[in-house]
Amino acid sequence: MKSFTKVFFTVLILGLTLAGCGKDKESGNYLQVGDTTIVLSDGNVKYYGSYSPTTYNFDFDFVSPEITLSTEEGDPVYTGTGTRIYFETFTKESTDPGNGTYTFDDSGDNADLTFDYSYYAFEYNYDGMYTSVEIEDGDLSIKKTSTGYEINFKGTDVDGLRVKLHYAGALTYYDRSDAKK
Repeated sequence: MKSFTKVFFTVLILGLTLAGCGKDKESGNYLQVGDTTIVLSDGNVKYYGSYSPTTYNFDFDFVSPEITLSTEEGDPVYTGTGTRIYFETFTKESTDPGNGTYTFDDSGDNADLTFDYSYYAFEYNYDGMYTSVEIEDGDLSIKKTSTGYEINFKGTDVDGLRVKLHYAGALTYYDRSDAKK
């Protein structure tokens, strides 16, 4: 009986130890570029109206906690210096970004479920100088939820680094259809 108890507890402890060794699942809102992971704390979706006879333009911004997003006279305001990632998307939906997977397409067609321009900047400052790195390929998944959006991105930047994003939550909506880009 002693032997059985020893074997049982050894197997139990070994099983619990190995169960904790699995790869941690990414959680929270984040931007990952190569081996660098940045927490994302807030975001905007900006509606720019009709972009072609068949598509509408919505732009997405996501920022790290070092940047405070606010609104002044109906326009987004970015205060502070931190990380920002931006996507310019096109959809046939005229009131909200359409659910689906948006693919990178810089051909100028602005087709449904595409994005044509995206960049990130680690030291972004709206009022100052910053260096941005463009995204050159990837898929952006957008899904409207009861609490906002669930957005995921996997792609590469112009330097060949892998870029990954996850954001789930509310976004501030701006109607910029009267504004010029």
